[in-house]
Amino acid sequence: DNFTVLNTADILTNSSSIEQLSSADCVILVEKQEHSTFADIEKELEALKAWNKPVLGAIITNTDAIM
Repeated sequence: DNFTVLNTADILTNSSSIEQLSSADCVILVEKQEHSTFADIEKELEALKAWNKPVLGAIITNTDAIM
């Protein structure tokens, strides 16, 4: 299998991101700790469900290391 990874801006507000998403088979969300809100993530998930784009998982950035 071949994979192509696209890094896009916010899918809720950026029209070029929505355009790129239309060709995607699936999605991995990347969210920034203390920046991304639960409400926005819920909206993203609802939009992705409406567009029939399965979410493979999520990556959270800017997290504190746990030791």
